[in-house]
Amino acid sequence: MRKNKSTLFAVLLTLFATIPGSLAADEMRNSFSIIGGAGFYEYRVHPDPASVFFYEMAAVSFPSAASNPLRLLSDMEAYSPMTIEGKQGLGRLQYEHLFLDSKSLGLTAGLSYAGYSEKCVENCGTYTRLLFLQSMGPSSVTILMFNPGMLQESSADFTLTTLDVGLNYHFSADSMIAPYVGVGAGLGTCSISGAESGTLCTGVKYGARLGTRINFSQRVFMTLQTEIDRVELSIAGPSGFGKAVQPVPSKQILAGIGFNF
Repeated sequence: MRKNKSTLFAVLLTLFATIPGSLAADEMRNSFSIIGGAGFYEYRVHPDPASVFFYEMAAVSFPSAASNPLRLLSDMEAYSPMTIEGKQGLGRLQYEHLFLDSKSLGLTAGLSYAGYSEKCVENCGTYTRLLFLQSMGPSSVTILMFNPGMLQESSADFTLTTLDVGLNYHFSADSMIAPYVGVGAGLGTCSISGAESGTLCTGVKYGARLGTRINFSQRVFMTLQTEIDRVELSIAGPSGFGKAVQPVPSKQILAGIGFNF
């Protein structure tokens, strides 16, 4: 009886030892990964004719640029494009299934959350505000004391949560270093900081990615990935309907860990 138990234990041990290898070779076509990272983008906004016109109308009452250096700086700022800097933090849960005998084609599906923050970093109207304060005389000091934020640039923040789908092409899925390229898109809801009550926001994103998997074992891998994507928001609220398109793609660096099964 003891011999039979020992034989059964040896058979089971051999069976479990061979399963991971056979799964890795033939059946392990699914994976689940947790990915996070950060993104950055920058664009310029050129002054529109209306803003230039109103500035020139208001600037008539100010000293000339020849006699006031602040007026010169304000004029240069008014006619120059603003530079907007955008930062992004994101996280993603992703499932992938590999097709074909070579496991080269992957279909992905997942859930993403991203937070965006945009802020003016150049030609933001600071000199123009200083010029207006200067024209008020001594009272400008009191105004600044009670409103120190007048000379600080506020950020425009929003978040986007999406359901994602995509396709990856894996050059060598079972290698220790397994590079891939892919495309993806997502559809979801967004939230804009400071928006009116009752505002509805939906968003789409689309882009491309380049990455590699580092397979530590048959089941565990690390993902390193770069992405570029663009976001479009549709906003409906009490004041009407509008659409906002990210002027330039966001460039992202991501890393994560995953499991094959």
